[in-house]
Formats: sequence, structure tokens, C-alpha cells
Amino acid sequence: MYTPYVGYMYTRWLLIVLIWMVYLYYYWPFKRRWLENAHPVVKGTVMTLVSVLILVVLIKGFFELLLGNLSMAYFNPGQLTKLPGVTEFFAIEYAALACLMFAAIASWLSPSWPVAMEMWPWQKLKQPVLGTTVLIVTMFLGTIVYLCTMHSHMGILYYPWQYFCAICPPYWENFADTVSGNFHVA
Repeated sequence: MYTPYVGYMYTRWLLIVLIWMVYLYYYWPFKRRWLENAHPVVKGTVMTLVSVLILVVLIKGFFELLLGNLSMAYFNPGQLTKLPGVTEFFAIEYAALACLMFAAIASWLSPSWPVAMEMWPWQKLKQPVLGTTVLIVTMFLGTIVYLCTMHSHMGILYYPWQYFCAICPPYWENFADTVSGNFHVA
């Protein structure tokens, strides 16, 4: 957790999970009465445990197991260590970096739909359908943005560059004067 990418990645995704809980799901499945009457210590403990559980399922389940094993190996440190010259330390860092880059996009898209679009066109749906619909749409849009802005960055982290899975050098090199995907974050 101490390394820059790993700790920051978990912190960033925890904040996104909290955004989901509040802005997309309106604290569902918790009842308003419980939220107003529960002791702050009890409420804080329960909400923290729920958010950490969602975080672990997201990182270990969605990114590492699903994406890391079925599509892009750089989301799974175990898959990365199979590559020649990639140590366990760098495998963990690269996987955390990939999740962190996705988090940069998700942290912008997740609150923007409910705030800017006011949940349109699904605002009449009830929870959890409303939150899940907006979550799926924003994650889908986030995946497209990620593939266009960050995937090529991940392809150039390895030697030789991964020409068969990413555009190398990235399309933004000429006008941004860098091959780093962090150009988009800035």
C-alpha cells in the first residue's frame, strides 16, 4: 500500500465507490430513517465496511479477475509476472497504474451524470435500477475514454512496445510532445 500507485489507486477508487453510494444510489439499500437515527459510530462502521467490500470486489473481481484474465493482462499482476523481465514489484505497480488511470476517468464521469444530467433519461427509475443503469452507462463511457486515452500508455510500458495491442507510439505524441497517458489527466 505504500508505493505511490498502489496506495493512491485504492484511495482514489474508495472515493469513487463513495460517490457511487451517494450520487448514484442515494445510500440504497439503507433506509432514510436508519440514516437519520443510527448512531454515527454504527453508521460510519457499517458504511465503511460496505464501501470497502465494494472496493475489494471492484479491484480484485472486476479489474484483476475479469479484465486482467480475459482481456488486458496489465490489470492483473499475476499475468504481468509471466512476461519476461517484469518483476513482481513492477507487475503490482503497472496493474495499479492501469486501475488508477481508469479511476481518473471514473472519478470525473461518475458524478457528472447525476449532477449535469440529473440522471436523465432514467430519473424516474427506482433504486437500485437507477443507480445500476447510470453506473453501467458511465462505466461503458469510461471504458471508451480509457481505451482512447490510456490504453496506449500501458502498451508502451513494456519492452519492446506492445505494437499488436496498442497504438505505439501513441497518437498524441506529436502534438503533446510526450508518450505518457498522463497528458490526458493533466
